[in-house]
Amino acid sequence: MKTAARIALVLLLATPLAAQRPLRDPDARTTLSGVVVDALRGDALPNSMVLLADEKRGMLTDSLGRFSFPDTQFGPQLLAVKQYGYEEVNLDLDLLEGHGPVRVELRPRPIALEGFAVVADNLAAMYRQISNRRNAYGHSARAIPQASLTASSARSVIDLLQTRGGLQLRRCGSLRAGPGGSAAGQCVLRRGRSVLPRVYIDEVRIIGGLEFLAMFRPYELYLVEVYSSGLEVRAYTHWFVERMAERPLQLWPIGL
Repeated sequence: MKTAARIALVLLLATPLAAQRPLRDPDARTTLSGVVVDALRGDALPNSMVLLADEKRGMLTDSLGRFSFPDTQFGPQLLAVKQYGYEEVNLDLDLLEGHGPVRVELRPRPIALEGFAVVADNLAAMYRQISNRRNAYGHSARAIPQASLTASSARSVIDLLQTRGGLQLRRCGSLRAGPGGSAAGQCVLRRGRSVLPRVYIDEVRIIGGLEFLAMFRPYELYLVEVYSSGLEVRAYTHWFVERMAERPLQLWPIGL
């Protein structure tokens, strides 16, 4: 009996540790929830962008800084969190049975040291500028806000614009862009004609138009506007919004 016990012990010790652990059920799911707060004050940070990178899902925190991802797979998960005026945080999580809520603390950059209200006021001023300009436009105009962009599972902004922005795309064929216009490639279909759109990113007109915009994932943008069924498309990156949070700038008028 002693010999058999020794043999069993040797076999157990020789077995790799990973093989001794019970395998996780690949179909098991959980809810990943948490809160995003200011690391210095502990104040909740509403409208923070939270991305579950491995599952390509995102959302904005609520008014109390809370977020929740139902139907999340156990195991390793990368959680990326961003708020304007704060340093971005990437957390490597390992979700196990019985895990609790996640508390994410963001360190303020110099702009946020005077209080999150300064950042929020500047962002609100910028958003009012954009909204007022869009509302004053005399033709059709659509906006896809940050919440929809963050939550979208579309592969690119162009895919999202076809479902949410009303764009009908077709190849431009022999069309060529005029000075400063889009390169021939993707056009929009408007009133039965293929038209080269004007594409602006961060208020700068882009050569390459829709093909350049297609390189962005929806969550990489703060806002996208579509004018006149795609004759003009304007997109704003988080880098641009970060600058506007520091000091709102005067926007250019619509170029149509």
